[in-house]
Amino acid sequence: MPVEAEVARVLADRFAVVDARKVAQVTALLGELVPLCAGSAREHVLVDVACGKSYVLHALHALARPRARYFGVDRSPALVEQCRAAAQRLGMPAQFCAGAIAEAPLPERPDVLIALHACGGASDQAVERAIALRARHLLLVPCCHERPSRAAARALGLPAQGLLRGRLSDALTDTRRALRLEAAGYEVVALELVPAAVTPQNLLLRARFVGATGRAERARSALDRLRAPAA
Repeated sequence: MPVEAEVARVLADRFAVVDARKVAQVTALLGELVPLCAGSAREHVLVDVACGKSYVLHALHALARPRARYFGVDRSPALVEQCRAAAQRLGMPAQFCAGAIAEAPLPERPDVLIALHACGGASDQAVERAIALRARHLLLVPCCHERPSRAAARALGLPAQGLLRGRLSDALTDTRRALRLEAAGYEVVALELVPAAVTPQNLLLRARFVGATGRAERARSALDRLRAPAA
């Protein structure tokens, strides 16, 4: 059975309503995740922040790969309790924490930190936590963006037209995230996780820790220049 069909079947069996768009996103994310854990039979450590109902955990169980210990974080205690109960039923080695991404007790050097549609500042917390934990890989799909006020946008020189101002502000926010990761020693690739018809929030920042490089120096310089107008 194709991966997407298997993920769709499992999520449909375990949840009352599953949007086909969600299935497409989870499937695409697994397509990025599985190769990062290939070539080793050891148990990988996966951290899923803003995990929600933990669709990723259910998909991992359905596919039986990669072999992983899963840590989920969500700010909703009710969702975390649901996830704990589900993991116990599935017999999956998983731990969950209710609270802020920045404060959750998480393992050092996880193999992959995942953030699928972490809203607003939660995406920035995911970036900072990946850096602090020295995650080997980060798969970040930003969701809604926190935009500056009209007065702040004007001071930054952003266009007066609302549509252009919003798009440019969002692009600058994600550019700063990519540069922040590069400045911390990550190699970053930006690509579309799924087609825009599935969701317009389809940007994936795929980051791999490589250590200090000339890229990191250039990123720090670029980040300073981007931040300068807001100073």
